[in-house]
Amino acid sequence: MPTDAQQDALKRLREYGGEGVIDKHGKVVASGERLMGLEPVTWLRLITTGYVEVRGHLRIGITEKGEQSLAQAPPLKVNPHAIKGERFQVSPRHEGAE
Repeated sequence: MPTDAQQDALKRLREYGGEGVIDKHGKVVASGERLMGLEPVTWLRLITTGYVEVRGHLRIGITEKGEQSLAQAPPLKVNPHAIKGERFQVSPRHEGAE
């Protein structure tokens, strides 16, 4: 499962046509737009894990595996400290305790 940054990179690449080229600074340009805010190492990790493939000299594109990861719903993130059971009681405030 890709990380949040990798998932964001995949979504942005798909929004701009699913293919792009890597410029001299390691950034991806897709549909004439530079995809800013994404680190070059993110793209390298996506290539090595098989979510993105090389499609020619400095060209990349989303693979079937990448499309499947985008189709899956993101996992629900729950803060365990925010879970309160039926017997949860708010502690009483005492005068002058602040």
